[in-house]
Amino acid sequence: MSDSRAPGTDDVPPELLKQKLSESDASGSPAMSDEPARELAKRSLEVLQRMDAEAAIPEIWNTAEVVPIPNGYPLTDMNNYRLVYLIPSMIKRMCSIVANRIHRALAESTFFVPEQADFRSRQECMSHVLMVVDAMQRRFIREQQPTYACFIDFGATFVTIPHEALFLKMYLAGIRDRNLAFFRALYLDSWFCVRLGDGARTPKIRMKRGMREGDPSSPLLFKIFINDILDRCREYGVEFDCASADKPEKEGPHGRRLAGLIFVDKVLLLAPNPEALAASMREVSSWADRSELTIGASNCGVMVIHGDSKSTRDRPWRLQDKDVPIVDKYRLLRMHITPTLDVRAQLRGIIAEMKSAEH
Repeated sequence: MSDSRAPGTDDVPPELLKQKLSESDASGSPAMSDEPARELAKRSLEVLQRMDAEAAIPEIWNTAEVVPIPNGYPLTDMNNYRLVYLIPSMIKRMCSIVANRIHRALAESTFFVPEQADFRSRQECMSHVLMVVDAMQRRFIREQQPTYACFIDFGATFVTIPHEALFLKMYLAGIRDRNLAFFRALYLDSWFCVRLGDGARTPKIRMKRGMREGDPSSPLLFKIFINDILDRCREYGVEFDCASADKPEKEGPHGRRLAGLIFVDKVLLLAPNPEALAASMREVSSWADRSELTIGASNCGVMVIHGDSKSTRDRPWRLQDKDVPIVDKYRLLRMHITPTLDVRAQLRGIIAEMKSAEH
């Protein structure tokens, strides 16, 4: 938690909490260093420990303040605002402690599927992207085989996830007792208000769906929720030399196949032919329907890598009965994927982004 972060509705700056409060390496519970502590740190620790033990969230800390920041013109268009969520420092600290405790347990049990890189030791998203790009190149060079890809953007679903579905997936992941009870208490009584131009705040509004924006535990909970999205797609995947950035995936019921990759709120589906890709897209659509999520099909895209584009244009591509466009370029993390995996296109995209950032 950075000292430069703005305080939430309780107006408590985060630097006050960072001086003495820490986390026990053994239990993952709120703890304090052996150094003499100020009275504020002692009382803060007692509150955190009570929240951890009783899963009780004080009313003053269950509200996030939404601050609209202008991000373009005209200012009368609400799409030209970036929303910043300010969460009280104490509850943000508590969420970090519980999330770290859950993450350690899930990492030890190898809960996350190999297609996820974010929460796996010694791995990162970009290494997975580079691995897949290299594998698609070798697939074409060695076997003259194309790779069919579908890029799916789940960004808009972050704020629409049903809470009870999230709790169920946490339970099935082995998250029980005080950890699950804490997040149940937090999400079932979460509110937000909006800061107006004159500094006043609107009345509180209950948050009935979606992840808590600005909460340090939200990315982990979202990854738990989306972890099983490719379970029914693996039989349609592409045969690659490896399916993990650090070592080849073990042989499974569908051999050494890679159905895709998961990058935070984006999913990449891979298939050896149009029929297999369409089948994977149907499985993802069914997963989204069961999860009560709506995919923004217009932000998705279908592409054939090192193949005949006619094979993609001769048929409709759909997610949840909505048309998915065929694209000749898609930005995945910081890379611009093209049908030829052109390195020059990658460099042009990076240079354009750097120039845009300068202005």
